[in-house]
Amino acid sequence: MMNKIKFIAVVAVALMGITANAQSDPDNGTHLTVAVTAGSNSALGVSAMPGAQAVYSTEATSLNWMNKGLSFGLEAGLNLGLNWRIVLGGGFNMTAVPGSPAVIGTADPSLSLDDNWGEVPTYSSVPTQQSMSYLAYTGADYRFKIEALPALRPYAGIRVMGSYSSDSKLSDDEYAMGKSIAESYALKGALVGGADFYVANGLFVGIAFDLFNYTYGMTAYKPQEGLGSLKAAVHNFGGFACPTVKVGVQF
Repeated sequence: MMNKIKFIAVVAVALMGITANAQSDPDNGTHLTVAVTAGSNSALGVSAMPGAQAVYSTEATSLNWMNKGLSFGLEAGLNLGLNWRIVLGGGFNMTAVPGSPAVIGTADPSLSLDDNWGEVPTYSSVPTQQSMSYLAYTGADYRFKIEALPALRPYAGIRVMGSYSSDSKLSDDEYAMGKSIAESYALKGALVGGADFYVANGLFVGIAFDLFNYTYGMTAYKPQEGLGSLKAAVHNFGGFACPTVKVGVQF
């Protein structure tokens, strides 16, 4: 958590450093905004199952935002004059783990520890693994102006989000049954509310949350090559959910 806080602080300082090219008037004309976001999301994580089991079972993955950790992303906005704004945001992650074969020792797993005393143990293989996750959303906001607080811009809008995750594992050992694959995706629609506050020349901080949202998620597993998918679906409804904070600049 401390590293994440340091990351936000560094980004905030960097954004302050480029506000010399930012616009101070949030109402005049068409302007581009770029912000770093931090908050919960409605993405589904997934992990491939072991590939050499006799029975496989699964259950629907939770989409409850209260169970999600903190995630970061980027959001771009296009302010169209006084009231309207179009937004586009998201983030992604890719991981690759090189595998290695098993190293066979001299110990016999059918014997006791005493009988194997002094024997060389076996190192199991490390599976080759590839993982990918991405999330993207778009939407539109109607921004309000408060005459007594010109630097504060509350807004209400809509968001449509999609996310996809995949994970594959392939072991190099005698029990391997081919590549094990897992995939998940989520589709979300939300009514949002929030506010941006311009704290300096073109620099703003903001907070937003879902007034109401609905998310559909699907997770599918293929633990062995040639098998059909083991699937589980989930429907999730939320209100006053998924709080998100952001720090950004307007050009």
